[in-house]
Amino acid sequence: MKLIKTGTFLIFIFASCFIQGVYAASGLKEVKDNASNYYVQGKYEDAIALWNGLVTSGNSDPNLFYNIGNAQSMQGNTPEAILAYEKALRYKPADGKIREAIRKERNKIENAVIPVNAFFIVEWSRIGLALLRPGYWALLGLFVLLGALMQWLASIHIINRFGIIHGKRIWIILAVGTLILLISVLSYHQVHRKDEAIVMTTCEFHQAPSIESPLIRSLAAGEKVNILDNLADWYKVSLLNLDQGWMKKDCLNLIQVGK
Repeated sequence: MKLIKTGTFLIFIFASCFIQGVYAASGLKEVKDNASNYYVQGKYEDAIALWNGLVTSGNSDPNLFYNIGNAQSMQGNTPEAILAYEKALRYKPADGKIREAIRKERNKIENAVIPVNAFFIVEWSRIGLALLRPGYWALLGLFVLLGALMQWLASIHIINRFGIIHGKRIWIILAVGTLILLISVLSYHQVHRKDEAIVMTTCEFHQAPSIESPLIRSLAAGEKVNILDNLADWYKVSLLNLDQGWMKKDCLNLIQVGK
């Protein structure tokens, strides 16, 4: 009787979770459909508000950021569009559609910095880390490590034998699992890094963190920079052409995804 009650309780919990999942998926689809309809009707601010609401609620679908970028672009908001596209690129660095959208927006920037292409190994590593989300990499690594543990326990007869792998092979599996966990950490860092930003308004680029320091150039809104250091109200940054200098923090908006 107790077993039947336990089974009934578990079935009830599973059914409740399933129903909640169905309702959540239905609600998500409705919001996305409404946002798409607003976009088609030219109501870009309404569409952006709905997509941003999904992002704020924890949805990390890169298509949301891409759609926000498209809507901002249609309104002529180049820095906001590039910021959204760059967020989408965090999750899908090999996506040609996103890269092309960024290129088109950058073409709208007056006197834009001519970027230096990243070293191909850096690009390949970014693409490789993005093959799975960080959480999936971590689960895969833990699964491999669990397999190595089970094999070791079987080899010392603590659990029943099942296709035992002996000697160095267990250590190879252990090493692979550890490597995958390391990849999950690197993947998380790539997605959630806080050392990149977009220039949101025309801003001066100085040799030192002072407005009295020699001016190198003025940067237009929409430029992307890498943050190297900070001091008081200033960031030391590297431009896409690798020039380095200092900018006021309030000129920039960090590229951040997730909560």
